[in-house]
Amino acid sequence: MQRPPNFDLDRVQNIDLVLDNQVQRFDALHDLVRRLVLVPIEPVSNYSAISHVSVDGGMMGIRLDPFNVKFIEIADFFGNEPLKFLMTTDEYGHPENLRFMDSIPLVRSFLDVLDAASVAEVAQFPTDAGVAMEIGELACIYDRLVRDPDTPLLLLKDGLLRTKSIRPEFKSKMLAALAKNTRRRLAGVAKQSRVISILASAMHVEKKIPADITGYIEVAEAVERAAFRWPINYKVLPFGKLYIAKLSSRSSLLVTVEIPHDFNNNKPIYTNQEIAEIIGCLAKDARYSYPTIGYPQTIMRAHEKAVRTGFTASIWRQKIIDRLVQRSGNERLKDILEQANMVRQHVERRDLGGV
Repeated sequence: MQRPPNFDLDRVQNIDLVLDNQVQRFDALHDLVRRLVLVPIEPVSNYSAISHVSVDGGMMGIRLDPFNVKFIEIADFFGNEPLKFLMTTDEYGHPENLRFMDSIPLVRSFLDVLDAASVAEVAQFPTDAGVAMEIGELACIYDRLVRDPDTPLLLLKDGLLRTKSIRPEFKSKMLAALAKNTRRRLAGVAKQSRVISILASAMHVEKKIPADITGYIEVAEAVERAAFRWPINYKVLPFGKLYIAKLSSRSSLLVTVEIPHDFNNNKPIYTNQEIAEIIGCLAKDARYSYPTIGYPQTIMRAHEKAVRTGFTASIWRQKIIDRLVQRSGNERLKDILEQANMVRQHVERRDLGGV
């Protein structure tokens, strides 16, 4: 006869020590949050916003099992598609696998900014499709940065600017390019982040951001250190300072914004007034956003342009299969790929007894 479950917490090893540690950590965060200062903003800006978003074939339903390849596309808010490429997806890829990107004009321009000869020199090891996507996204962003530099433009990255894809020694070159192009500004926006998940409850208790206001709070270094367990070389990792922002008075959504800052030289890229203008531009962009009120419309629209599903995705998949069959000379590959796709669809639909 099966025994009933035992819910005696005294049988859970190490529970009190772990919980006490977490309570102490939360109390320390709470004390730090009390010192944070809200900066109110108006949703106005003289800057136009643009965002580039990268997606892979998995997001679009373009799968080519059993081949280890991914179709990657990068699109912007206007529906332009500056980059498309196919790459292998070795689990522990070497940066050498990304050398094919050296011949892409947008990436070549980005390498010139970094004063690097090849993507293999820039990328961190190990590499994967995510690294290629992020480098491609940054290449598109920096292309807009140096092109027509007199036009005021806010370049938005979907997610925080801090990245493990690029070696830390190249970040100073990226910051120098930003400092030169004073009419072009850069910010990363994340709907979800570790700093939000850790600080949100303490900020709610302290009522730091009223419901009917738009504004932002700079995440002080002490708060970030408490929220993140960075290594000793902490200042090598971030690309900018973090800000918790509420971009709409009609929504309680809090987003994390990262704005470039030169930590190595302890030098801001933008003044406090320029930072307020950047977040004011985000608030203007998010004022009537749909379906997520309070999140920049420009980033959401770039997502919509990048993700190709349904009929469009099926055309891309079929074209890639036709090219594969043409280059291999093996017509049976088409049947193999279709059978693999059929099996995957059955599993996803739980037709094989999945729960």
